[in-house]
Order: sequence, then structure tokens, then C-alpha cells
Amino acid sequence: MKTKFTECRAGCAACCTVISISSALPGMPEGKPAGVRCVNLDERNFCRLHGTPQYPKICASFPAEAEMCGDSNEHAYAFIRKMEKLTKNWPHLKNVLVCRKLFIIFDFPEIIIE
Repeated sequence: MKTKFTECRAGCAACCTVISISSALPGMPEGKPAGVRCVNLDERNFCRLHGTPQYPKICASFPAEAEMCGDSNEHAYAFIRKMEKLTKNWPHLKNVLVCRKLFIIFDFPEIIIE
């Protein structure tokens, strides 16, 4: 069973940095390439848009979960990097968020972090 956290780990921002997002974001009209820090993060790695009407739906659809976030920022970055890498091998998937939803829906085995 997937475990959702109630909120992200303060200052982590792994999902706001590692993943690629193909849809337009405020301040990033062409989307966000993988490995590029979102322009909406502040100096503490908190989203300036979270909790506002401008918060992107694509971001809201990617909740913090124990399996993904683990117990450290390093785990979260490694896990999401692995998901991003797997997504590149599936050209019909638009971005890692779709890939993540498939892992949840079809309950794929845990991603092994190398």
C-alpha cells in the first residue's frame, strides 16, 4: 500500500528539480527539463505557488509518498532520478508524472535505487 505524507519534507524540492514537466508552468512557458530547478522555488526550496490558485495542477497531482520520498532528501532525489530515467525509455509517456501514476495504478514492484 502506498503511503502519502501530509506534506513534503521541508527544503527537499526533489520533485521540483529532478523531473521533467512537459506542460507550461508559471515562469516556465515551455515546461521544465529534467534536472532544472523550478523557477518558482524560493531560496529555502519552498514553492512560492503552493496553496495559491496559480499552483499547477500537474504539481498537485504528484503527492509526497513514503516510498518515493524515503527518509532523506538523497533517497528522494535518487528515486525520482530513477523514475525519470525509466520514463526516457518509454517514448509514449509524456513525463515522469505519468510514469509515477502507472507505478501506482499497476502496483509495479519497488524501484530499486542503484
